[in-house]
Amino acid sequence: MSSTPRRTVLAGLAALLLVVLLSLEAVAAAPLCTAPTPVDRLRGSLPRLAAKLASGEPATIVAFGSSSTEGIGASTKALAYPSRLEADLAIALPRARIRVLNKGVGGEREAEMIRRFERDVIAEHPDLVIWQVGANAVIDDDALQPDERLTSPRPRTSSRCRSSGASP
Repeated sequence: MSSTPRRTVLAGLAALLLVVLLSLEAVAAAPLCTAPTPVDRLRGSLPRLAAKLASGEPATIVAFGSSSTEGIGASTKALAYPSRLEADLAIALPRARIRVLNKGVGGEREAEMIRRFERDVIAEHPDLVIWQVGANAVIDDDALQPDERLTSPRPRTSSRCRSSGASP
């Protein structure tokens, strides 16, 4: 390569490096975004679960819901979110004994879930309950009234979870 094309290539690389460095400086000088994210609003605590984990006692999480909880759409039951949650918790907390029970029943609406709540949730003595509700009503485009139809059972079931010692 003669010296003229080499100088042209080197000048091009130097210009590119200068642009990259100036861009990094601009990014570093930009103010940080301090807007809250939706996760920032989740400020609850899980005292019963935390106490069990701290003491080395086994803990139980009940995943309660309809088809997405059951695993419909997952290629295997092992890839349903409750199974994945249990596997991920085992990796993240290798000394903890956490079992995640899958209590999903495809196609159910909130009224059907309420009927099996005592049997499928409370009877398991959970430390934490994850409840997926309302998806079938939305998928089927039910003529829902503003929030009451989907939220009316929740205060009772949340209260029942708390009275059993579980976190809803």
